Amino acid sequence: MPSVLLSLFINVELAESTLELATQDMKSFQDSVDIGEARYKAGDVGLDDLLKLKLQMLPIPDGRVRGAALPGARTLGSPATARI
Repeated sequence: MPSVLLSLFINVELAESTLELATQDMKSFQDSVDIGEARYKAGDVGLDDLLKLKLQMLPIPDGRVRGAALPGARTLGSPATARI
């Protein structure tokens, strides 16, 4: 019984930290889009670059956000030997 409770506690802690990291990622992406919009309005970047940034904010079917992980980065639960 104690090992089940410990396992549940660890799972809750992991879920909370995953949520916190996801929230930070979304804020970082939104900051990037805000900067991109300002640069577009100033004429520093083209519309295509701004749209690329905005596309990264769109969710994909499994709920993740495009660009939320760096290419080649592993996510929790993914095998270390996964190929991209």
